[in-house]
Amino acid sequence: MNPFCKAPNLLVRALTVAAMLFGSAAAAAQAGCEVSCAKREACEVDVDKEHKPITQGGYERIQNCALVTVKTGAVQVRYRHKGMHMTPILVANERVQDLFLKFPPDACAVSSGACLQERMNQMNVAHAGHGIDSAKASPGGTGQPCARGLPCGMILPPGADWHFPLAERAFEGRLELTMLRGGARQGGSTQITFPVRDGEIRGDGTQLQPSAVYGYRLVQPDGSLVASGEFAVLGTTAMTTLKRLAEQNSEKQGLSLEAAWLDALSANDMDWDLNRLIAGK
Repeated sequence: MNPFCKAPNLLVRALTVAAMLFGSAAAAAQAGCEVSCAKREACEVDVDKEHKPITQGGYERIQNCALVTVKTGAVQVRYRHKGMHMTPILVANERVQDLFLKFPPDACAVSSGACLQERMNQMNVAHAGHGIDSAKASPGGTGQPCARGLPCGMILPPGADWHFPLAERAFEGRLELTMLRGGARQGGSTQITFPVRDGEIRGDGTQLQPSAVYGYRLVQPDGSLVASGEFAVLGTTAMTTLKRLAEQNSEKQGLSLEAAWLDALSANDMDWDLNRLIAGK
């Protein structure tokens, strides 16, 4: 037997492994993250040698996080690794690139409408999850509702002035909601309609009931369907627990209450509200 006959196979394997490692490194190099000052102190980073102060009291989203080096203070970095929410703290002269090599970021390292859409598309809720439907529910809906900016997954109980933009800022029409699970309050309704003007949905969010599940249809003025989907509203008890968790983490980790609140939303997969808060909308 020719002792060199296996050499091509070994070479192919080596090249394949190298390509995989290069691909992973390239993906990590382009991954985003969110950063915040830890310990309630001022902090600064360099992004590709460009100086950037970090605002205290919240998270800033950085598109190419592998280029970040901490200059002063302690910086908390948040991203997803194998579906887990990573929140390590880096100090002066430490690099996110080194962190990414040890714990590579997921393709959806930070939350976004597109990533939320992908996650919802992978979910399939059985009939028992709604209690009244005979068919299985599809959280991903139709027409890419999460990517359009519509509510998906679990959301916080909306306030009286509930408003949020769609990705299509010129859209005109209406959002028609139907309660799928839960009982309407006395004098309340299981059917709610919000107008959409200039790509923004605005209305009295207190009409939505905590612990209820809603299905919706985004339609044009003539009633033509553009997208459909569903979401659940966080219950009152769960909301209290979430707030308490944020307060405890703020005290234990020395984070601002705002940053701890965003951490709590992220850890509980409440991506829709998380995206809105980080975007300041």
